[in-house]
Amino acid sequence: MSRGDGRIRSLGASPRFHTVFLDRDGVLNRRLPGDYVTNPEQLEILPGVVEALANLKAAGKKLVLISNQRGVGRGRMTREDVDRVHAHLQAVLSAAGASLDAIYFCPDLESFDRKPSPGMLLRAKREHPEIDFASSAMVGDSATDMQAAAAVGAVRILVGVDRDAETAKCRAIGIEVHHVAVDLRAAADLLLGNAGRAGTQQNQQATLVSFAAVTWNFPLVGRTRMLSEAWSRAGIPNLFVQYPSPRTAIERFTARGDDAAHVLRPLPAIPDRCAGLFSRRTRERWAHLAAGELRRQLRDRLDWDNSVAIAVTPAWQPWLERLPFSRVIYDCIDDPRVHSRNDAHHRCIVEWERRLVHTCSAVCASAEILADRAAAFGRGARPDAPVIRVIRNGVDLARFDASRQYPRPGDLPGAGRPLIGFVGALYEWIDWELIRSVARANRGCEFVFVGPASADAPIADLAKEPNVRFLGARAYDQVPSYVAHFDVCWVPFDQSGISKAANPVKIYEYLAMGKPVITTRVADSHLLQGVCGVGSTTDEISDLLRGACDDPAGNRTARIAFASANSWDVRAQEFAALAWELPAGAARPAGLMANDPG
Repeated sequence: MSRGDGRIRSLGASPRFHTVFLDRDGVLNRRLPGDYVTNPEQLEILPGVVEALANLKAAGKKLVLISNQRGVGRGRMTREDVDRVHAHLQAVLSAAGASLDAIYFCPDLESFDRKPSPGMLLRAKREHPEIDFASSAMVGDSATDMQAAAAVGAVRILVGVDRDAETAKCRAIGIEVHHVAVDLRAAADLLLGNAGRAGTQQNQQATLVSFAAVTWNFPLVGRTRMLSEAWSRAGIPNLFVQYPSPRTAIERFTARGDDAAHVLRPLPAIPDRCAGLFSRRTRERWAHLAAGELRRQLRDRLDWDNSVAIAVTPAWQPWLERLPFSRVIYDCIDDPRVHSRNDAHHRCIVEWERRLVHTCSAVCASAEILADRAAAFGRGARPDAPVIRVIRNGVDLARFDASRQYPRPGDLPGAGRPLIGFVGALYEWIDWELIRSVARANRGCEFVFVGPASADAPIADLAKEPNVRFLGARAYDQVPSYVAHFDVCWVPFDQSGISKAANPVKIYEYLAMGKPVITTRVADSHLLQGVCGVGSTTDEISDLLRGACDDPAGNRTARIAFASANSWDVRAQEFAALAWELPAGAARPAGLMANDPG
């Protein structure tokens, strides 16, 4: 976290803003300790507010007030009282050329309009279609304001006397605050580009180049593709480089469709499964050769000095040694064993990760444990330690929409018994014995597993249990239909290092559908308190399952709100902010042949 002029602490970069959403109490006017502003006489506009709003208005910004007014729901005042206060506020502001373009408030104690839910912001967009959340900012003084803004992907600016405490609350629930300012006047300076962030606009044109761990059309659609799609929606230039393999090379000549425009398919290197047959140095030399051809592909698509490479697996390190990016981010999303095919390959991955952390500009980790591991790797290895930021996974809210009606897949068991479901990879991190014991302890429930399985997974043995079914892999667009018809969603991971570092995308997807979620302990499980049941033993899981089956709708609003605050659009903005704040000409990967042709 860097300090600016003493009034602003910047946590990221900001886009060109069109709409500024504003909380009221604590932002525009002074809060009344232990009471509500019930009449115009009690409204004390804070110093600098009128001037700040006038400056924003003069710059063409749309100003929208978004305020909870629970005093109405508690019987302390009426809607008419709120209207009178707002009429007085508008009169004062209008006289100074600082009038608000729209005012929304929620008097109800239980409503989707009430922050932290984004209902009022969504209503504002319906009534003012010109609003674009990607070019909007929310200025508020509480974590609930930041949650509402995060749900729609707006930039978050936290102000007020309790800003440090509220920032800590945001951090605890996984919400990133992009900027922290003393007051609205300082926030307006930031929004108007007067906060000393020279070069930001140039950085915002940087191309983000994702070096993926899988192909674009890999059945288990994950973080890298979801971020790419979100960046494209936000107009952020980006490229997706598929993981090199013989299949990827063949796709260069057979690929069709919209993805062809921004998906690059490099020539293959030595296959990972053959790692034991070749030394690491031989594999690196082969990668260097293949990288030369990729370099020529990229050269025609981007400006090296104004682009950011994002490596999702350490296996790209040898390639990056021959690609002249001035900024490189290691997107550390898994324990390195996830990327390892065998022991020989694992040794290579660990060495490449060490070198990548030692030479990159920044590390983005999907969990605290991965950030700590990267920090330990980099400690003492270089004088300028890389920026380390935690940006967790998210959910595609358009695909996983709790308000939609999804058709029931024909291969699901018939209705009548509670349906406990899992969608995802059935690989080595699944706790197979826990599945068996929980299924036997809950014969009144059906257990369904959807997803690809590893060759050594005991599918045939477990399928002998009368209430356990494995349906195989399904296309990603079909997944929401399965989740929609689960009564309870389960994440039965084991307690290996892989699981302890996992921030499962599926948890966010389950919660977005409003489903009760039971999970074994995964990375940062404390952030799931209140929206997920967390247990490890058969008895703990069984108790949680029974409770969820008895009250499946309980806490549904909180589950959806949590997922909404963690959308891929939100994550894309957080990631872009990290990329944009890195200075051009930062660390280049060790071993780069700067004088290579191309």
